[in-house]
Amino acid sequence: MINAGDWLSLPEVCLSRHNPAEHFYEHAMRLDEMFNRLIVPLKEKRSISLLAECADAKTTVYRKHLYEFRNIDIVLVEGIFLFKPSYRDHFDVKIWIDCSFATALKRASMRCQEGLPPAETVRAFTEIYFPAQGLHFARDNPRAFADAVLSNDPSM
Repeated sequence: MINAGDWLSLPEVCLSRHNPAEHFYEHAMRLDEMFNRLIVPLKEKRSISLLAECADAKTTVYRKHLYEFRNIDIVLVEGIFLFKPSYRDHFDVKIWIDCSFATALKRASMRCQEGLPPAETVRAFTEIYFPAQGLHFARDNPRAFADAVLSNDPSM
């Protein structure tokens, strides 16, 4: 499985005090780079050896990560904003995983998902991440383009 979260931009690129949700939606993920350098070549050739620069929410410099795949039949990619119009056609099958913001926040806080203390996690999710996801829902309607929708939330 390929985690699109590894292709997060560094904080100085993906975060902004001016319109933080819009900025995050537009600049947080290096998805063009991920698809061009990793996903498309892997899908076409079924193998790849790629040394990529990866990041997470607290990273100030990129870390090197070696993607090494041989004779792959299925490329499974998970992450946010993958169903933007420019990426949809790269997938043979698209599965949307439903989860409420409340459940997502609870899970993220419990596992310190972004490496942040709980209060900072709540702030980041409520001020940046969830509003950016709201933009994705409104602009891209990702759920409507899924071939299947699965619930990962007992409250739904």
